[in-house]
Amino acid sequence: MKLLSSIVNGSCEGFCFIKSCEVKVNRNKNEYLDMILADAEGEVNAKLWDYSKERFGTFTPDTVIKVRGTVDTWNGQVQLKIERIRRATDADDVKISDLTPCAPMTSEAMYNEIIKTAEGLDDKDYTALIKTVFEENKSEILRCAAAVRMHHAVSGGLLYHTLAVMRAADALTKVYPFLDRDLVITGAVMHDVEKINELAFGDTGIASGYTIKGNLLGHIAGGVSMLQKYAEQTNLPEEKLLLIQHILLSHHSEPEFGSPVPPMFPEAAVVAALDNLDAHLFEMCAATADIPAGEMTPSRIFGLDRKLYKVKEGIRYSIS
Repeated sequence: MKLLSSIVNGSCEGFCFIKSCEVKVNRNKNEYLDMILADAEGEVNAKLWDYSKERFGTFTPDTVIKVRGTVDTWNGQVQLKIERIRRATDADDVKISDLTPCAPMTSEAMYNEIIKTAEGLDDKDYTALIKTVFEENKSEILRCAAAVRMHHAVSGGLLYHTLAVMRAADALTKVYPFLDRDLVITGAVMHDVEKINELAFGDTGIASGYTIKGNLLGHIAGGVSMLQKYAEQTNLPEEKLLLIQHILLSHHSEPEFGSPVPPMFPEAAVVAALDNLDAHLFEMCAATADIPAGEMTPSRIFGLDRKLYKVKEGIRYSIS
């Protein structure tokens, strides 16, 4: 039984995998484990109090475990107090792939659509850039999530988010024909690709945290460096490189959100707006998934800093 779907009367027992795990010390100088546990239904913060390495051993991300515990609320967030925990065995016949939350489209299908779109661009400099980056990093791109938490934090999430932004950008070029379609699509495809180096993830693609490079540079500065490398490799003209680098630098719009410059031409503004829109739509749908239509979320949503209202039943984030 999956852990999160087994919650009854404040208790649960089932299988899940460890998304992140950190040994911490409480005010009484006692160690405990602060964990994020996940399955295909979602994730939950969990605490294993009175932890000792000698008694429990060590736990690492992407480990499948079975736990029993009680569910409570702390500072408005659901939290699991672990009462029993063990690693899954062969006899349990539970695979991490059965527990991993995934994008609703296959990664291969999303990858192929992006490559097909790139091949259809009129500007073959941009085609060469996209295809080279994607083909040389295919394994990582196919499985990488788009975030540790927040939006598209699922296996294949980076491709799912990228595909949504790319499709939306393409659609807007029909509404606003003055936009350079090849430029805005290339910017949409490339804007987050450096997350494959920013996020720490294993075979599942679920991000457990950030790499050293991710912590020191982030995906914006790191992405600019990546572009420089592949521009030299594909002989991308200098002006085109600068345009794509600017889209990456400005796609968070404001300095407080990580962008050192604001969007300075329409195509950059489109990518920034659509990146923000897609992330917000994902978070809003996820936050209201379990409340009835016509009601507000009971508390403010982390990352959005507001309560949300659910308009109708059956709302789930999806693209078409």
